Amino acid sequence: MSKNDLLLGSYGREKSCYMKILGLAEQLGEALKSGGTMQEVISILRRKNSLMEEIDSIERTIEEEKKNFKLCGWKPAEVSGMIGELSSLVERILVLERENEVLFSSARRNVNHQPEDGAGRDYACRRYSRAVSGEGL
Repeated sequence: MSKNDLLLGSYGREKSCYMKILGLAEQLGEALKSGGTMQEVISILRRKNSLMEEIDSIERTIEEEKKNFKLCGWKPAEVSGMIGELSSLVERILVLERENEVLFSSARRNVNHQPEDGAGRDYACRRYSRAVSGEGL
């Protein structure tokens, strides 16, 4: 398998993961807007975390090829195009994540005024905050 094929295949798998993460970010936004349960929010975050772990695993398998791509001037158009697609996709996800953080913060403020619900919701708020900051679930 050529370097080109290896990177394209790996980035294709990453793109599939990022597309799923995009869908989960959209689901999370809907859950937060509609007052979904904390179990629903946590489930979405766990699935997102699992996909991020899969992406990390893919990245570890292509470290050497990526170094060659960046440092040695080996830049096939197909790989550059795929990297551009991934970058755009990640930017879309980040926009949704920022929106979700605002929604979650609003939900958390509302919960702080309702102590009877606080324990379960506060736990989910902490889990979401850790996931968004990259600490995982």
